[in-house]
Amino acid sequence: MRQQPDASAWRLIALIVWCLAGTSGFLSEGTSGMTVLPAVRWGGAAWRLPLAPRSAEALAAVLLDGTSEASAGGGPLDPERTVATLAGRLRSDPPLAIFAALEYLRAVPSAAATAIELDELAVWLSDATERLWLDGDRALAAAEPPTPAAFCRWSELYARTLCQPVEQWMDAAAGWLEVAGPQVPATWQNSWPRLVDAAEEVELDAEAEEALPEAGVAGPGYGEGSLDLSRLARTLREHRMLRDRFATRLQAEKLQSLRQLAYGLSHEINNPLANISTRAQQLAEGEEDPQRRQRLERITDSALRAHEMIADLMYFARPPRPRRSRVDVAALAAMVVEEVSPQCEALNIAIRLRCLDQHNAAALTVDADRDQLADAIRAMVRNSIEAVGTSGAIDLRLSRRPKRLRIDVTDSGPGLSDEARQHAFDPYYSGREAGRGLGLGLCRVYRVARTHGGGAAILSLAVGCRTRMWIAAS
Repeated sequence: MRQQPDASAWRLIALIVWCLAGTSGFLSEGTSGMTVLPAVRWGGAAWRLPLAPRSAEALAAVLLDGTSEASAGGGPLDPERTVATLAGRLRSDPPLAIFAALEYLRAVPSAAATAIELDELAVWLSDATERLWLDGDRALAAAEPPTPAAFCRWSELYARTLCQPVEQWMDAAAGWLEVAGPQVPATWQNSWPRLVDAAEEVELDAEAEEALPEAGVAGPGYGEGSLDLSRLARTLREHRMLRDRFATRLQAEKLQSLRQLAYGLSHEINNPLANISTRAQQLAEGEEDPQRRQRLERITDSALRAHEMIADLMYFARPPRPRRSRVDVAALAAMVVEEVSPQCEALNIAIRLRCLDQHNAAALTVDADRDQLADAIRAMVRNSIEAVGTSGAIDLRLSRRPKRLRIDVTDSGPGLSDEARQHAFDPYYSGREAGRGLGLGLCRVYRVARTHGGGAAILSLAVGCRTRMWIAAS
């Protein structure tokens, strides 16, 4: 027997929303306009269907899913569990299933007169819930609320429909719609999809079982106070917009502080670094002891590396405008590979360049700043060399996509955690504690990509990592 998913999580959600009701007004007690689903529309006419309180709780959980407030532990709810619970409600609530099927038909006209699995419908409804309640709010406000007699009639239909197989629910859909709406046109009815339930045996919840013994039992609670899903959807949308605006403002403030930091570092640190490097080079010239000369060379290399990091920081904070010309990216990548080949050979790293459009030179030629593009490719390759360490492989691949050119550098080094991948191009973040240093070089890659109308991403593979950069190409 197929058990319905545990509803305790959704009761917790309902409790959270009840607690919010005092300040946010998500609960509309006794307001009949909130006890119906968004109006179903076709050919200029509108029909109403009832919304059961438990279905409203499940839909509220869908709206809250993915927010930090959605679970007691402070993390997001499990999307699979959300969909599973929604599928359970579709099996126990015929008008919700009918509503979802008709809205699915409106969104996907090719589904006319086809069969739809309830599980598939639950996935679609989960994705479309916010849009439906935001879009349906206007129709709900404009329509007259259903009468108590309508809710009584719907309760009778509920008990009767549950006794029928799911496959026959759409045959009874016209009766549901005409309780609080005009006569259903035959043309529209002929296009309705059919509902199919793949579950071998479905165990109804207690609410549904209560309605089965006799018609007229108000098992679903139609007409009772219900969550105001339209207001909840609007509030969550406003919250998301505020969060996005805050993130944009925060990024702008970070860049501004980064500019100030970069300029301060440039003036206060570059001069001492130059003195350290110069003095170390002078001492190395007259040093006869090989070991001491090697130590002095390390000092010089470290000073130059620190200088490069400051330069990368300044580049990220205020990148120069690209000086565009026709650039053969394949030749540019070959030059970078030639530069790093001695280092890769010493570290036993096999590096390979592949051009997927090598027979079409024009496909890999773009209008770009040659020096900036070379720096970006060089930074991607160096990042992979540092990640691999010794005894590995690096694959540099160029490919052309519609209106853009893509550069991929794949290596056999350690992968990245989800957190490190999200912050891969953030100059404030370092992933070295995870075994793979991101460094500021990738920040330069991101900036070059953005100034050339593209973007950058880093992907963690089953083995190794892939850094991807793309630029606009006409």
